[in-house]
Amino acid sequence: MAGEPSEFEINSNGKSIVVGDTKGNIISFQIMQRKDNLLSLTGESIRHKSSIRGIALNFTTDLLATCSNDPKICLSSFDSDYSKVGKQQMQISMQDNVRALTFMEDLANHSSILISAVGKFICITDCCSGITFRSLNGHTGCVTSLRTWNGCMFASSSTDKTIRIWDMRVCNAVKILGQLSKSASNHIFLSRNIWVKLLKFYPISFYLLLLINFCINKINDMKLCDNFSVSGAFSVDSGGRILIRGDCEGNLSAFDISTTKMIFSGKIFNSQVNCLRITNESRYVVASDRTW
Repeated sequence: MAGEPSEFEINSNGKSIVVGDTKGNIISFQIMQRKDNLLSLTGESIRHKSSIRGIALNFTTDLLATCSNDPKICLSSFDSDYSKVGKQQMQISMQDNVRALTFMEDLANHSSILISAVGKFICITDCCSGITFRSLNGHTGCVTSLRTWNGCMFASSSTDKTIRIWDMRVCNAVKILGQLSKSASNHIFLSRNIWVKLLKFYPISFYLLLLINFCINKINDMKLCDNFSVSGAFSVDSGGRILIRGDCEGNLSAFDISTTKMIFSGKIFNSQVNCLRITNESRYVVASDRTW
């Protein structure tokens, strides 16, 4: 492995794992049942020029999507029998950097739909044509992670410290987990009277403060978009009943999705939970921190 692991994905039967590293490489492994050799390397290929931020396998596990915090998505074939990544089939361009992605099955056409986190928006793309036909908004920060279940439901996490649950049949989020008020320290606020006085008596100071305010807000937004610790990783079980969320202090918390209530919380790492998955059939929870 040329770089350090940055992201991973496990296929639905829990027999294959695909790992992305900080050099833009995709490494595939077959999960063995023998105790002496848990993982068997099956292939390695270059997909991006920078660190892999998102990896997703479709519901039939024959299509792999990757992103690397740049405005493009790479689609490749995947052989689940041999746990091998095939040739790149398509490259999809977006309007902003892509930080996460996941697949959803189009139940009407039995085809794959790709859901991607593009800046603060969630874009929905047809995998056959590569055309993005829908865009959802609601997060006030950059979207950092996505998970789907039950054919029409998916969840998204963001640097705004919320996890929003969406139904593809409606335009707005149907539930919100962990909604936090925005810290006043991130932005500069002046009362209306002060702005009026500055504009009247000190026009140069007014425009200078306006410029400083704009620059600081932009810098804070850029820091939030690149710092995944404000949102953590999360995963949803295949039945869509339990959501497990990691945070920047190494804790895992389980939530009942129907009631949005926390049912369990425990500390497993001493640093931020970087990636988290629940396998569909084996019911394993796989988590990693920044030290792995």
